[in-house]
Amino acid sequence: MQRQTEKPSRKRTAFRAVIIFTVSFVAFLILWLQVKDYYGYAMTLASSHFMAGLKDLEVHTAIQKGDVVKVTFASRGLSRDALMDV
Repeated sequence: MQRQTEKPSRKRTAFRAVIIFTVSFVAFLILWLQVKDYYGYAMTLASSHFMAGLKDLEVHTAIQKGDVVKVTFASRGLSRDALMDV
């Protein structure tokens, strides 16, 4: 004699999915709020170095003030007096 296994109802499955999504969303939102400034600075710095290599420039400074990162580039062929802010 075979035992019939009970299939979970669609309502229960949907409810579990909503609970898992909500808990995951809140957890990752809290994590994101903690690391967003560091992530933004790191991505800006990495992309600035990449762009500097493509445009034959050097990254002179990268300063973060609040949510804004100000990057200053210098031309490799010219003196350090010729700076560009981006």
